Amino acid sequence: MTVGLSGRAPEAEREAVRAAARAGGREADLRLFTGRADFLAALPDMEVLAGGGLRSGDLALATRLRWLQVGSAGVERLPLAEIAAAGVFLTNARGLHADAMADHALASLLALSRHVPAFVQAQQERRWAPRTGDVLAGRRLGILGFGEIGRAIAQRASAFGMEIWATRRRPAPDRAVARMLGGSRAELLELCAACDDLIAVLPSTPATRGQLDAEAFARMKPGARFVNLGRGDLLDEAALEAALRSGRLAGAACDCLPREPLPADASLWTAPGLLITPHVGGSRPDAGERAAAFFCANLTRYCRGETLHNLVDLHAGY
Repeated sequence: MTVGLSGRAPEAEREAVRAAARAGGREADLRLFTGRADFLAALPDMEVLAGGGLRSGDLALATRLRWLQVGSAGVERLPLAEIAAAGVFLTNARGLHADAMADHALASLLALSRHVPAFVQAQQERRWAPRTGDVLAGRRLGILGFGEIGRAIAQRASAFGMEIWATRRRPAPDRAVARMLGGSRAELLELCAACDDLIAVLPSTPATRGQLDAEAFARMKPGARFVNLGRGDLLDEAALEAALRSGRLAGAACDCLPREPLPADASLWTAPGLLITPHVGGSRPDAGERAAAFFCANLTRYCRGETLHNLVDLHAGY
C-alpha cells in the first residue's frame, strides 16, 4: 500500500505511519513529496494520501487513490464533486482543534466585554483611561454551528453563566443548549435577534457563504458582540464594518475574514471595536503531533476495513 506523506514529516512520524499500517495487517510504502512536482509524480501510485494539495483535475492521475486525509476541518478548497465521483473517502481534522478554538472564542468574547483592546491601546499611548466592562453571566449566547467546536464553546460559556442558544443543520437536544434551532435562513435570523452575543463556527458551504450580511447584522440586538471563528466567506465584510461604525455592534472579533491576509489599506482595520487575529484560533503547540496520531489511528482502521473517523459528507461539504 503506497501512502503519500509530506517530506517534512519527521522520521518518528514516518515510522508511526508504518507501524499503524502493520497494526492493520498491511505494509506501507511511503512516498514523500516536498513540492507540487513531487506531489504530482507520486500521485499515480498513492492509495492513501495524508495532506497534500489536491486540486481540480488531479484525480485523473490518482487512479489508485482510495482515501484522502486532510489536516483541517474545512474542505471547501478541495474538488469535492470530483472526489465523490472517483469514490474516494475524504476525512478531515474535525474536533482536533475544538479545545483551542473554544478557548480562542471565549478569550475573544471576554476581551470585548472587558474592553481589553482599548486598554492595550491606552497603555501603548501611556493613558490612564478607565471604562466600565460587562459581565458574561446572564447574557444569552448564540452559537452558529453546533458541532464539536460549538459544543466546546457552550461548555465554557455555560461555566460563565451564559444561556446558550445554537443552530445545527440537523437539530438535536443537548443539555448545554437552552434552545436548538435548525440551519435555515429564518432560524439564523431568529438567533441573531434573540441573543446578546453571537459566535459563528460554521463551515464554508454553498448554504452558509455570505449568510452574515447586512440583514443579519441589522437583526442583532443593539450593543451585541460578535465573534467569527467560522470561515471568512460567511461574512459580508462591508456589512460587518457598517454595523461597527454605526454603533449597532458593541464589538466584534474576527479570526477569519473574507480576505486573508487583510490588505494593509483595508478600512476594516480601523473599524471601532474590532479585534482581528490572523486565523490562529485552532493553533496549539502540539497540533502536528495530534494530527499525526489521528491519521495513524485512522490508517489502522482503514487497513482493517473499518469505518473511518471524521468522514466528510461530500454533498453537504463538511
